[in-house]
Amino acid sequence: MLRLRKILFHNYIYYILLFLAFIYTFISLNIYHKTSYKGNSLEARISKIEVKDYGIKLLLKGKEKILGIYYIEDYEIKDFIKNYSLNDKVKITYEDIDLSNNTIFNGFNYKKYLYNNKILKYVNIKSIKLIKKNTNIFFKIKNYVVNKTLNLTSNSFISSLFLGDNSMLDKEFKDSIKYNGISHLFSISGLHVTLLCGFLISLLKMVKIGENKRYLLCIIFLLFYMFITNFSSSITRAGIFNILI
Repeated sequence: MLRLRKILFHNYIYYILLFLAFIYTFISLNIYHKTSYKGNSLEARISKIEVKDYGIKLLLKGKEKILGIYYIEDYEIKDFIKNYSLNDKVKITYEDIDLSNNTIFNGFNYKKYLYNNKILKYVNIKSIKLIKKNTNIFFKIKNYVVNKTLNLTSNSFISSLFLGDNSMLDKEFKDSIKYNGISHLFSISGLHVTLLCGFLISLLKMVKIGENKRYLLCIIFLLFYMFITNFSSSITRAGIFNILI
């Protein structure tokens, strides 16, 4: 009887969390927001760095999220990666990029995509200046993991498979895996998370760690893994379900 009550209690908590998540998503997608930034310069912290063919794509976080395109040459990209890291505070000068709604009915709408991701400003970065280096210990660990990944020989594959960042895969390779129908193998999914959790729990069991401690360490790992991968939707969903299990 006590076990049944415990199961029912866990089920109630599970459904309450799902309901709250649904309400939050519905409200966040249907309330209209306008950017609070004016002028042609702002200060924000670097939330994500992506290497592209044209230069650097930056996700910045200040009073709100800002997506910036920074056109630089290939030889300048290495210097940028060396001098800037996640959670650094920077000042940028920019020009706004106006996005129009899609002209094809039910086609992909990039403007709406950014809006749904709470990105209210899309800019072309003209210059960037470092104001303050990151001092947050969690971001220092994250920067260390990301930099170590980038220094590996097969960095583009490792970054794609473990960090969910496929920006370093070249266009020809991306087209090839799409054509062959195996692009899902190079993007993180619930399967990756489940395998990592299973491997971690088995490893902890081998070194004689108690069951409760094993699950606690696995939950801590999942939370940190979600943080490392910028709380991408697939990882966050799989992480939450594994934590509930």
